[in-house]
Amino acid sequence: MATINSQLAPSADLVGLVIKDQTCDATVFEGALVYIDSGVVYNAIATDILTSRVVGIVESKSGSTTCDIRVAGMVEGLFSGLDDNINYFLSSTSAGTMSTSIVTGSGNVLMKIGRPLTDSIFLLGIELRTIRI
Repeated sequence: MATINSQLAPSADLVGLVIKDQTCDATVFEGALVYIDSGVVYNAIATDILTSRVVGIVESKSGSTTCDIRVAGMVEGLFSGLDDNINYFLSSTSAGTMSTSIVTGSGNVLMKIGRPLTDSIFLLGIELRTIRI
């Protein structure tokens, strides 16, 4: 069972919740879609059921292995060039990223992450996963 710090705090300037000061793998980056396994945060990817358990987007990193994760609400300042007419999904080809392409292929996991409000503001809305058979 994943363990997370109990330090939940609403962000002062954005609507939603942020989980603060989580231990993360060094490859995790700001703006990454992530999952938690055994108390450690990793970049999520839609290639199997474990690695597709997205809990949120890394909002900031205070060190190489410490990050804050936005689990709900608006994400501002991490993305640019978003298409606000399209839904975004967890990528099955690049860990931690989202894609406008619907995941295909046996064993991959389809997971809608949310939708942009503008070209630089993303509304995080993680939905149920669908496993491709």
